[in-house]
Amino acid sequence: MRDFMEFYDVTLNASCDFVLFLDADTFLLDGDWACSYFEAFTDPSVAAVSFVPRKGAPAIFALLCRAESYRALPAPALACRYEFPENWPQGVNLQPGDFAARELVKGGKIVINVDADESSRHTVNFRGTTGLRSSREHITRAAGEQVFLQSVAQYPACLIAAYDNVLLGYLYESLYHEPFAPDPAGRPLGASLTIAELRYALKGIRDVKQIESLHERFQQSHRNILRMAARVGVELSIPSVLPNEIGAAL
Repeated sequence: MRDFMEFYDVTLNASCDFVLFLDADTFLLDGDWACSYFEAFTDPSVAAVSFVPRKGAPAIFALLCRAESYRALPAPALACRYEFPENWPQGVNLQPGDFAARELVKGGKIVINVDADESSRHTVNFRGTTGLRSSREHITRAAGEQVFLQSVAQYPACLIAAYDNVLLGYLYESLYHEPFAPDPAGRPLGASLTIAELRYALKGIRDVKQIESLHERFQQSHRNILRMAARVGVELSIPSVLPNEIGAAL
């Protein structure tokens, strides 16, 4: 398998009746809650349960599926794809699993979509953390470290992903006593953004509204990592990263 896109369909064709796809940055806090949805499959028309929605629609972040329903779709069933590219930018960019969900529903199958409120009580999603680490690897190789660091500072989503990696790193090291996302030199978080690099990137932001937005999002992630830590009986002490008074709580 060359990448995670191929992984989806290769796994789908393993010898099994059901598959739970769970993203590397998505966590189930309550296994009993997730297992309770197995009862839905007594209805043969139910093809899947999406535990974490994307913009209100079923997504593959945490997807429990009846394998035979998905195998009946044209391969690759779960890959992302563009449709109507000749009309770009009016084309449709389908994320992994979107095509499959649409085609299954069109064929009379049911994809149960757990709503965001229920999902947030039982799951935690640090979206973008793995993507940022992959970006650092590829951009650094192609254009150098400085280009990567400059590009991260321009995109709030990258800064959020970097902070989420910091949080995951503190929990990971507390549990396993080894560095999280190390670079080739072994620096913890060196394959994402170290705390010093993240602080430097945040220091360059002057827009108060952007800082407030980041602070709000950082607080949400902070609460989520503490929920995860409590689940496994770990106490975390996480340093502040925002460089002014608005970040005092973080």
